[in-house]
Amino acid sequence: MPGSGAAMSGTQGTSSTYRSGLPPAVAGGGTPWANRILHCFNDDLNVLMPDRADVISLNTQTGQFYTVATNPGKVVRWLPDRRGVVRLGLEKASLVYREDEKSPWRPLAMHTCNPEEAPLPQGFTDDGKAVFISSSNASGYRAIYVLDIATGKLSEPLLEVPGYDVGLQRGVIWSDHKKAMVGYSYATEGPQVKWFDQDFAQHMAEINRMLPDTFNLPVGDLEQDRRILILSSSDRNPGAYYLYSTLDKKLSAVVRTRPWTKPEQMAPMTPFIYTARDGVEIHGYLTIPQGQNPRNLPLVVLPHDGPFPFRDRWGFDPLVQMLASRGYAVLQMNYRGSPGYGAAFAQKGQREIGGAIQQDIEDATRWAIAKKVADPKRIAILGSSRFGGYSALYALGKSPGLYCCGISNSGVIDWLESYKPLNTPRNKFARESWLKSVGDLEMAEEELMAISPVNFVDKITAPVLFIHREVDYVVPLEGVRKMMKELEAAGRKPESLFFAGTDGDAFSKEAERILEYKAIEAFLAKHLGPGATGKASAPALTQ
Repeated sequence: MPGSGAAMSGTQGTSSTYRSGLPPAVAGGGTPWANRILHCFNDDLNVLMPDRADVISLNTQTGQFYTVATNPGKVVRWLPDRRGVVRLGLEKASLVYREDEKSPWRPLAMHTCNPEEAPLPQGFTDDGKAVFISSSNASGYRAIYVLDIATGKLSEPLLEVPGYDVGLQRGVIWSDHKKAMVGYSYATEGPQVKWFDQDFAQHMAEINRMLPDTFNLPVGDLEQDRRILILSSSDRNPGAYYLYSTLDKKLSAVVRTRPWTKPEQMAPMTPFIYTARDGVEIHGYLTIPQGQNPRNLPLVVLPHDGPFPFRDRWGFDPLVQMLASRGYAVLQMNYRGSPGYGAAFAQKGQREIGGAIQQDIEDATRWAIAKKVADPKRIAILGSSRFGGYSALYALGKSPGLYCCGISNSGVIDWLESYKPLNTPRNKFARESWLKSVGDLEMAEEELMAISPVNFVDKITAPVLFIHREVDYVVPLEGVRKMMKELEAAGRKPESLFFAGTDGDAFSKEAERILEYKAIEAFLAKHLGPGATGKASAPALTQ
C-alpha cells in the first residue's frame, strides 16, 4: 500500500523499484530481532527493519531476510531515504552518512545549538539532499529543522513549541503524490498536528468534523491523494482505521483495533500539572472511573518505566482502563528525567533514581490527597518493568505509611546485581545509558546499595504482589524469591505470580496478560478494597 505507515512508524515513501524476491545466495534464516518497520516497498511484500545493530530486508510472505546495511560502528538509529536505501545513522550524539549502498560511511558534520544532544533524524526529502531533523533550539527544546547534507547547516525551525520537545518520535506525515512532508505530528499534553499543506489541512478539518472526540491521523495516501487512510483514536478508543475519499468526501470504516472495547465504558484521561517540593513543575495524567466524582476515591499510583527514554502519553492504555473500570482512580506522572519537556528537565533526572525522581512520585501522590481526589487511607502503587516496579518497592520501603499495598512487575530489587548482565559487548549501549541515568557502579556502589529494595526489606510493611518471569537476566528470579523469603520471615508474606519463559517475552501472550490483570484485580480488591461504583458495569477479563 503506497505510503502506508509513513506518518507514525518512521517508514519512508514507497517509490523504489519493484522487488519480487530475495537473492537466494544471501537470504537469511532463523528469527530476526526486528520489531519495527523502517521502510515499506511498493510491492506490498518487502520491508526494511532494524535487526540488532544492522538493517535487514524482510520478505513478509516467506519470512526470509538478508542484511542490507551493516553497522559501521555504534549506530543506534537508522534512516533510509525515500527509495529504501539506508543512508543515515545516528551514533550517540553524531551522524554518519553515505551517498548510496556502495559508498563508504563518513561522519556528517552538523551545526547545532547543543552538540552534546543527539540529533534525531525524521526523514529524507524526496531528492535525498536534505533530512528533516529534530534538534535543540536556543531555548533548550527540540524543534524540527531541515539539515542540508552538503553544508551541514540547519534551516530556520519548521516547527517549535514553547515548553515541549518536538521530534522525539518520528512524526513526518508524507504524501507520495506530492512528494513532500504535508504535516507533522507531535505531543504536548496530548497529540497535535502541524499542517504544511493546505489541501491536507482542509481534508483533515472535514474528517475531524465527521470523527469528533478522537485524534485523527493520516497514515497513508492512495491513488494520488484521492483516498487517505486514517487512524482514529483517543484516550477512550484504542483505534479504528477509515478510508476517506477526497472526491466525494465520504468516510468508510476499514477495521477496528480491539473491537471488543466499548469507548463509552472507558474513562477519560485528564492532564494536570503539580509542583514538586523543590519547585519543579511536573506533568501528569489523572483518570477518574466512569460516572464518578473526583473525590475521596481509592487511588492507584502508576509510575512509568524509565527513567529514560520512557514517559506517559495521552491515549488508550489497557492497564489504566482496567483499573478505572474496577472503580479505581489512576495517577500517572512524568517525573523529572522523562522526555518531552526540554533538555534541562531531562538533565534533572540524571542519577536521581533513588532521589528526586522518587520524591516526584511521592509528591504526585500527596497532590492527589491535597486535592481530595484520593482517599488517603486507600492508595496503592503499581509499577511495571525495571524502573516502574523498582519505584513501587522503593515507595513501599521509604514511605511506608503512604501506600496500603503495592505491586512490582519485573522491578529491579538490587542495582548492583542488575548491572552484571550489562558487562558484555552486546549490552554496551544499554550500559552506557545506565551509567548516565543510574550511576557509575564503581563510584556509587554504596549509594546504589542504599537505594536497592533488597537492602531495606525490613522497612516494607504493606502487602506486596511480585509479578515476574522465571528467566530474567536483569532481575534474576532467585533474587526475587530471596527477598520474598525475607518478607515472609518478618511476618509479611507477599503474593506472587510467575510466568514461564524469558524477560524478552514481556507478557506478550494474551492468555498471560489476562492472568496478570486478574491477579492485579484480586490483589487490589483484597488490600485496597472495592472500587467506587459507577454507572457502567466493568467489562469481564475474557478478551
